[in-house]
Amino acid sequence: MSEAKLSKKEIQKIANLSKLNLSEEELKKYTKELNEIVQYMNLLNEVDTEGVEPMFNVHGHKTLVVADDPLDPIKIESLQKIFPKSLDGYIKIPQVVKKEKK
Repeated sequence: MSEAKLSKKEIQKIANLSKLNLSEEELKKYTKELNEIVQYMNLLNEVDTEGVEPMFNVHGHKTLVVADDPLDPIKIESLQKIFPKSLDGYIKIPQVVKKEKK
């Protein structure tokens, strides 16, 4: 199997698409590191996986699916007992985040 290698030009293109400004030193470093990752992935591609069942997670747990049913709406009267102040039909609560003075 031929090994794919990423050139500095390709790494620069990826960096530009990612809006990253890489120095020449960073470009060399990431070219080396990404080529090591590609080399490792090529090694993994050579592993014989014939007859191996696909895994969806390492724990063997099943995903719990719960119906997305809406809850009963909160009645405005019960909220007005907790927050008695209102403004134009909206519940008025105390200020939580204070603005910084400049």
